[in-house]
Amino acid sequence: MCSIHVIAVSLILQPADASAQSIEDARSAFADGRFLEAADTGEALGTSDGYTLAAQALAVYAHYEASDEEWDEVIERAMRMGEEAVRADSTNPEAHCQYAHAVGRYAQRVGTITALRKGLAGKVRDALAAALEIDPDYPGAHLTLGGWHADVAEAGFLARRIYGADREKAVYHYERALELAPDSKILLYEYGIRLPELDEDGGRERARAMLEKALGLPVRDAYEDYIHLDILDGLDALAGPPTSPSQFTTRNCTRATLCTPSESAVTPYKTESTISGVGQYWMRRGHRYRAASVVPS
Repeated sequence: MCSIHVIAVSLILQPADASAQSIEDARSAFADGRFLEAADTGEALGTSDGYTLAAQALAVYAHYEASDEEWDEVIERAMRMGEEAVRADSTNPEAHCQYAHAVGRYAQRVGTITALRKGLAGKVRDALAAALEIDPDYPGAHLTLGGWHADVAEAGFLARRIYGADREKAVYHYERALELAPDSKILLYEYGIRLPELDEDGGRERARAMLEKALGLPVRDAYEDYIHLDILDGLDALAGPPTSPSQFTTRNCTRATLCTPSESAVTPYKTESTISGVGQYWMRRGHRYRAASVVPS
C-alpha cells in the first residue's frame, strides 16, 4: 500500500469537526449509511451517547464496508469509542452493549483461537453482564448475550468450560429478547440463523418463520439494509444447495432499499459459473453483494 493511500486512510478515520452538531445529526448520518461521518460527529460530541453511536457506526462499517487495509484501524477505533462511552457514563447500558458489539466484531475477524487467547469472549460477556445489571430488561443486551452463548458454545468444549457458555442460556436470552422486542428485524435474524444449531428438532422450521417475518419488516436505516440482505442469505442457507437451474433466480438486491444493479452506483464485481447457472455479484461502497441466489422451487 503506497504512502499516499496510508495518509488518505488516516485522514478519513480522524474525527471531523462536529461543532454545532448534535446526536441527532450523528444518528441521521448513521441512518443514511454515512457511518464514518456518524462516528466523527458522535465522537466530537464528547458524550456517552455520542461515543456509543460512534462505536456502533464503526463496528458496522468495519463489518460491511471497510477495506482490508483500513479494517484494523477502524475496529480498534470502534473498541476505543466503546471504552470512552462506558467511561463517560457507566450507567448507560447501550454503551456497554456497543463496546461488546465492537469487541465481538474484532473476535469474529481474528478467529476463535486468537479470540480465546486474548480473552475477548470474557470482555464481551462482562460488558453484557454490566448492561443487564443496569437494566435487566434491556433487549439489546439479551440479544447479544444470546449470540455470545451460542457462538462460544459452538467453539467447543474448552471454550464452554472456560466461559460457562451453553445453548440453553443462549435460548433463554434470545427468548427474553423476543418477549421484549418481538418485531426487531436484527433480533429475528440473529436468533433465526442460530436456531437450527440450538434446536435440532424443530429449529429449522421456526428459523424459517423468523427469517420470513424479519424479511417482511420495514428497513429503518442503512444498517438494517445490510441485515435485510443477511436475512436473504439466511433463507438461502435453509433452502440448501440448488439441484436444478429452476432453483436459481436473480434478485435485484444489493443494499435492500438504497441500490439495485440497475443503478449507476452499483458496478458488476464478478460472474461465476455454478452447478445450476451463473452467479452474478455486484459491488457498492466497497462491499460485495450477491445479486443471484437460491430459492426454494
